[in-house]
Amino acid sequence: MRGYAFFLLYLCSLALIFTGPFNGVLVWYAFSLGNFHTLIWDTSLATLPYAYPIAILTCFSWLGSRREKKKLPLTPQVILTILFSLWMTITSFYALAPEYDPWNKWLWVQKMLLMCLVGFALTTTRERVNQLIWVVVLSIGFWGMKGAISFPLHGGGQGIHGPDGGITATNNEFGVALILVHSHGDDRNLPEGFLCDGEDRYLARLPADRGIASDCRWWLQCNTRREDHKSHAGGHDHTQAGQESRRT
Repeated sequence: MRGYAFFLLYLCSLALIFTGPFNGVLVWYAFSLGNFHTLIWDTSLATLPYAYPIAILTCFSWLGSRREKKKLPLTPQVILTILFSLWMTITSFYALAPEYDPWNKWLWVQKMLLMCLVGFALTTTRERVNQLIWVVVLSIGFWGMKGAISFPLHGGGQGIHGPDGGITATNNEFGVALILVHSHGDDRNLPEGFLCDGEDRYLARLPADRGIASDCRWWLQCNTRREDHKSHAGGHDHTQAGQESRRT
């Protein structure tokens, strides 16, 4: 029963992707970080590749959308991510391992990097930044709450870990993930709890630690300055056009 309820919820989430490609990014992060299918007892439903259809539909929804720009901002982080992807491709040819093993890992990592770049391109407003942050926090925080409850009930025998089979499966990796999304609490007294641009204007409320805050704040600063530069350039052009019209 639990498996069928989860699968029905999954199908409903796929329908959200057709309303907007950014919904697909949120769904992909939720299912990829949460790995909630590991809670299903039915093995036929627990072993399905849930993230693959989400990623494919998100990319098609993005390509077919008229409102979303089909452009990836060439920021230093994006360039480094692409170079890192190319470097992993080159080193996979010379890996000292069985032939099938490096390329399985390569495919696994490349798919994650691709969707991270898609999410970066579609996260264009402060509302989307807030939504994405909360999805990440809740997806990882769910397992933190589950571990905090089950740990004393089982006498600490099971420990606190993430979903089985995921990146955060072991307690060390899961501890790093919890640190990254650790809340500051009352962020009204902490400037790290907010995302601001160069003029200290409020952009987004950030319930996360500096690991996420620094990346999001840096991106929003660059994006806001780019838009301000365009607006100033447009205003300057209108001023010049007005002056020339008065001369004639």
